[in-house]
Amino acid sequence: MDDMFYDELREAVSYFKKKPKGVNAMCEIMREFERESKNEGRREGRAEGRAQERESIMRNLREEKRLRESPINRYPR
Repeated sequence: MDDMFYDELREAVSYFKKKPKGVNAMCEIMREFERESKNEGRREGRAEGRAQERESIMRNLREEKRLRESPINRYPR
């Protein structure tokens, strides 16, 4: 039983490594994998950038509020 599995596996590996159609198929599979990986990385990068932007906005708003509520700003000039 195992021999049959390994024979089939060996034939499949040989096809993708040695036969022109198999090599081309593997190249296309790898190009698609690369495209998907790049797109996923871009999505993650954009999400991270948006999160950092939100944090920056919140930090700025807290700082503005702190400055407005500062005792120095309570008295007219």
